[in-house]
Amino acid sequence: MQKVTIAGIFSLVVINGLFFPAFAFAASQFMVTWEADSYVPGWYSGKALPTRNSLIRVAFELIDNGKPVNLSKSIVRWYVNDELVRNEAHGLGITAYQFKTSDYPGNETEVRISIPNYKGSSVDKILRIPVAHPEVIIQGGRMDGTLGRGETMFRGFPFFFNIRNLSNLRFAWTAANQGSEGSEDSPWDFSLSIPESVPLGTPIEIGLTAQNNASPLEMGNISKTMMVR
Repeated sequence: MQKVTIAGIFSLVVINGLFFPAFAFAASQFMVTWEADSYVPGWYSGKALPTRNSLIRVAFELIDNGKPVNLSKSIVRWYVNDELVRNEAHGLGITAYQFKTSDYPGNETEVRISIPNYKGSSVDKILRIPVAHPEVIIQGGRMDGTLGRGETMFRGFPFFFNIRNLSNLRFAWTAANQGSEGSEDSPWDFSLSIPESVPLGTPIEIGLTAQNNASPLEMGNISKTMMVR
């Protein structure tokens, strides 16, 4: 007979290869946090997602009967995409790990934390972290998505790049399918001047590409069409 505990769910008794519930809820559960070292604007309140080669930090506590468990003398094993990356050979009680994800955008990085002998059972936690494409958005123009004649200011906001600050990016703007330069001091800002001679109802496409200077394949782009009103 073998007893298997699924953290935070219940215990199972295995007899002759068959599973039977032990009718007792496990008191232990994992409290896991993670963060990615990718760039997001200061006003952004969402989760900073990793892109390929982003540094990811993961930490956890094991909670038992509402209290954190002291794991300093416990074996803790870490797996990233099923590869064992930390175990007892690296020390006991390893409750945090950081690594650079090699997964491509659109995929997930799987992290598994295993405590092979907690109260006589193995408890595990699997975490799947989405890997994002770098993105950029454009802010500017009227709320209804139109443009007025005269000068309109635009600003680009990048997300999920492996950079420390905006100076690590190259910004390339286009307006009406023609390349344009952003501000010399802040190339993420762009000023578009529409003459009075431009007819109302004229569509103008504004485009922006942001590219990591240190990793040219890491880029995001966007375009939107706005009507002159």
